[in-house]
Amino acid sequence: MRYIFSGQDARTTRAKSAVKDQIMETQELKALIKEIVQEVLQQEKLTLYHTLLPYINNTENQEWNQFSL
Repeated sequence: MRYIFSGQDARTTRAKSAVKDQIMETQELKALIKEIVQEVLQQEKLTLYHTLLPYINNTENQEWNQFSL
């Protein structure tokens, strides 16, 4: 009878290990998704920044610098 329980204990241990592995995979996947979303938001922010700022050539920049302190 002990043999049956030992087998069940081994299966339970393997099942717990599999669940633990799934939890780790889920956590790793969440971390990866979070990192990717942050990178995409950073790129979109940079694109928006470049879109909203007007381009100033060197001549305009020199003229602007004459008026600044």
